[in-house]
Amino acid sequence: MTYKQIAVITLDDIHTDNVYTYGSEIHMEEGGFHFKNPLMPPSRPIFKGSSRYNYQGNRRSPELPLLTPEKPYKLEVVARTVPTNRFYLKLAFSNRQCEVIGQNFQRSDSDSFTCPKGTFTYTITLYGAGCEQVVFERFVLFEEDGICPIVIEEKVPASYAPLERPSFLQLVEPLLETNEEKKG
Repeated sequence: MTYKQIAVITLDDIHTDNVYTYGSEIHMEEGGFHFKNPLMPPSRPIFKGSSRYNYQGNRRSPELPLLTPEKPYKLEVVARTVPTNRFYLKLAFSNRQCEVIGQNFQRSDSDSFTCPKGTFTYTITLYGAGCEQVVFERFVLFEEDGICPIVIEEKVPASYAPLERPSFLQLVEPLLETNEEKKG
């Protein structure tokens, strides 16, 4: 199965409604988003990104790209935690009435999911699972590449005489020129 990269999601701006700020040390560096809170309770959301915002109310654009319903995707996260591997992701899919119609939990660095039918918007939430520090670099979103390569096993000559043309060229036969037409 092959995947095609469609988005790289980084945290460029910190918005207090997206990040757990109570007693936290938060700063941006070249390596990404640094979060430190040794007293944070487990299973608290550290960061939440959405594919849709009310621009009039929030004055910002969505962090996440739109997804096609019923299509398979793969999400990779590049993050480090102290202690190691103490985070998980929750993908929540909602319909037009803001009702959650599907959820997917990801406990590894890379996992596949399918966007449910009827999805209008979705969120990705990064949760701490007993971690004290998180250095978040990026999410990388891939879609399954549905393009199948065409393999022609026989060697195809560069030109054909009009009577020797194979059947797969019937559709474009009126567009083809023969050597005799070029000479005349």
